[in-house]
Amino acid sequence: MKISAHIAVILTAASLCFAQNSGQVVGQGLSEEAKSKDVAEARAKRNAQQFQNKASILTFLDRYGKRTGQIGQSAMYDSAVLSPDGKHVAAIKQDLDNETFDLFVFDVATGAEKRLTTNARRDFAFAPVWSPDSKRLAYVALRAGKEAIYSQSPDGQGPEELLYNNPGAFLDLSDWSLDGRFLTFCISDIKGGDLYILKLEGGPDRKPIEIVHSDLRIFESRFSPDGRYLSYMLFDKADKGEIFVRPSDPTASEGPWQISDGTSSPGFWVDGGKELYYMARDHSVMAAEISTSPSFSFKKPFRDDRRDQHIAILLVQKNQVAVPRGSSRSVRPHVHQRRRSALPR
Repeated sequence: MKISAHIAVILTAASLCFAQNSGQVVGQGLSEEAKSKDVAEARAKRNAQQFQNKASILTFLDRYGKRTGQIGQSAMYDSAVLSPDGKHVAAIKQDLDNETFDLFVFDVATGAEKRLTTNARRDFAFAPVWSPDSKRLAYVALRAGKEAIYSQSPDGQGPEELLYNNPGAFLDLSDWSLDGRFLTFCISDIKGGDLYILKLEGGPDRKPIEIVHSDLRIFESRFSPDGRYLSYMLFDKADKGEIFVRPSDPTASEGPWQISDGTSSPGFWVDGGKELYYMARDHSVMAAEISTSPSFSFKKPFRDDRRDQHIAILLVQKNQVAVPRGSSRSVRPHVHQRRRSALPR
């Protein structure tokens, strides 16, 4: 500001006939500059306060909820997802100054991080999901007002692949089938919701398959381990959520089935699809015994006190990653036994 003032003085002295007009222009410039500086300082202060309140470190938990380690520096993380092979964590990191959300991958063994996206100001990446072999990451990106699903190698090698251009908005990508052939996502707004699966064979002009349309909002669809069914959250007009299951084949006549009696989390398929877990509205962990063969059936959910501690931490605190070891009964989103998919071909 001092340099600008000195230049203005020199220019004014050099041309006295424009002294009054020049003084007005300079005064206006200084006023705008001071105003801009005040805005920038207020924004920096607000960002610093927001970072202090919301920043976290990616934390590992064992299956009992005990903290076993941390990776990455303190940052504003969201949507941390452990790879099926347990070697990497994908997470979205928010940059308050640039107003962006970008995808990063962390090496569990070394803590090294790799940035996969570099978005322009006010563009976002979100909703990462791992392929079942841990060799690809799919995610949604909003760029220049257009939303699309992309895929990329977690090591950042090779080009970003466009999987699907969404002609609208509000796409909620949530799972990758265990045979690697399908993604599932939901699109919801105030008018209702739609549940889709996307066949990955083909090019960027591939079209999603609509499984169901509802006047209510649908979120967080997830494949059963055998690929025959999808669980999802359905929110009523009072914004109360429930877990439903229905066939992944849109031509099937059976279903849907309401599993929950109030939920505050998505459903998680465990034990090779024999159980479906979710968190009730009072934050207790509920389990429903499931059978998907020869047809779908389930028993009334019960409160599983054995798992309340570690599953509650996993479902509530998104910056923490459960790393179960040595137990086939562990809860681990997107990780199941491999089985042949029964999805439509």
